[in-house]
Amino acid sequence: MIHCIWLKFMGNVSENLPCALLGVPYGAYREGWPADGIRRALMAEVAAVARAEAGVELTEEDMALRNRIVYNQDPASRPSTLQDLDRGRQTEVGLFAGAVMRLGEKHGIPTPVSAVMLQGIRALEAKNAGTIPGLPEAARG
Repeated sequence: MIHCIWLKFMGNVSENLPCALLGVPYGAYREGWPADGIRRALMAEVAAVARAEAGVELTEEDMALRNRIVYNQDPASRPSTLQDLDRGRQTEVGLFAGAVMRLGEKHGIPTPVSAVMLQGIRALEAKNAGTIPGLPEAARG
């Protein structure tokens, strides 16, 4: 059961966050495409943290499973984190990327891609809230 929880967490982190930051649907995830490279880097960070924190091995087979799941999504579907941004709501980025970063720091594991997701999505939240100085009204979410 713990393995399944980490596998689901890996999917949430690696699939929701890049779509939200880039403002793209699941169709951006295709073998060899730039967004898919970001997704795969996030999967690797989560796998390293899962191993250190819980002794859970997220294997190449697990990552291949996530690939099949995301590649078979309706390409027009938008993950919940992107939907939150679209609606001007706060996201769960702290629960996803923030947790990866905290656990990475605890275990001495670099998590630079998660850090970009956290800061980038928080910047979009600030944009939506209109709290960025100098931001024209028309640019707000």
